[in-house]
Amino acid sequence: MDKINMERKEKLFEIALDEFIEKGYDKASLNNILKEAGISKGSFYYHFNNKQELYLYLFKTIHEMEHKYLNEWREKCTIDYENLNFFEILKVEGRVGLESAIENPKVYLFWKSIQEEKNPEVKRLMDNELNELIESGHAEDYLMPLIDRGLKNKDFREDVSKEFLIRMLCNSMITFFNCFMKEKADLEFENLEKNYEDYVDFLERGLGKKK
Repeated sequence: MDKINMERKEKLFEIALDEFIEKGYDKASLNNILKEAGISKGSFYYHFNNKQELYLYLFKTIHEMEHKYLNEWREKCTIDYENLNFFEILKVEGRVGLESAIENPKVYLFWKSIQEEKNPEVKRLMDNELNELIESGHAEDYLMPLIDRGLKNKDFREDVSKEFLIRMLCNSMITFFNCFMKEKADLEFENLEKNYEDYVDFLERGLGKKK
């Protein structure tokens, strides 16, 4: 059974992305995807057990692309992080995330389709995947170093314990998604940016050092 080479796997990614964006999970046709990508069923099932695994592959690949975009931006950026507090950094890098979506509209549209997905089993699966990625990647790899830096720089209220800060902030993005990523209007770029910045302001008013 032959393997899918890198070029065909990239083509599979693009075609599957289009199919799921246009038709949603239930109506997306695996046969159409494989035909357009020029991939045999044998090759496909060498890598994926079913359509659901392909869907998850798209989701995880997009997540990796977003992290790569942020890391490349950090290498090039000229912003003096030393003069920014914890909450200002959240705002700056949140805007970078939006820029990534603007530069990759298909990625944004797929991510948007996930939020609008009607299939209850798939929706539950993706909610679990999203929460897991936020908890393991966003919280541990991204937020924890920022929190430690914020504590060192005294960006937070002194009457709030470190444990409380960590639990609140590491779950903050899950709360944001649950509150502000459910309605169709929430997914418009302008609303997304405003809601995110307002949310970070809310966190700062509650947890930030009093000015």
